[in-house]
Amino acid sequence: MDKFVCIHTCGREEAVVIAGLLRASEIEVHLIEQAPAHLRPFSAKKTMVRVIVPREAAEFAYQIIQDAQDKDFSEFEQSAER
Repeated sequence: MDKFVCIHTCGREEAVVIAGLLRASEIEVHLIEQAPAHLRPFSAKKTMVRVIVPREAAEFAYQIIQDAQDKDFSEFEQSAER
């Protein structure tokens, strides 16, 4: 797993949007949920998701996330629906 690096941790909904943006840029993406096993099905706490990408694509992927957050994800979601 040393070929991959976590570039962002967020909620599930945001992670799905980020994964879509990165995959559109042809970056391999893996989402790993972080919740203690004893809390998973019944937890009221929001499950956090780690966004994992190949190490060599990390800088580019991180920049895509920063640009998306600067412009607000809703704009990207609307343009993706068109």
